[in-house]
Amino acid sequence: MGAQALAITGDLNDPAEPARIVAAAIAFCGGLDTLVHNAGGVVAGTLMKTSLQDWDTVFNVNCRALFLLAQA
Repeated sequence: MGAQALAITGDLNDPAEPARIVAAAIAFCGGLDTLVHNAGGVVAGTLMKTSLQDWDTVFNVNCRALFLLAQA
């Protein structure tokens, strides 16, 4: 039917990736009207066994990346 799709991969734990991803999407589509943040992660285990590094990774991917994607 003439539709096209683009899959863009990246590490949303890296604060530079959201801007790169949005730029690639804009280059492909000519602009963006909608953002769907469909990435997320968890750390298996208990609160007491979760390291600060693991928590930062989960937060960065689930929350910070959404903020940076929306800004971009």
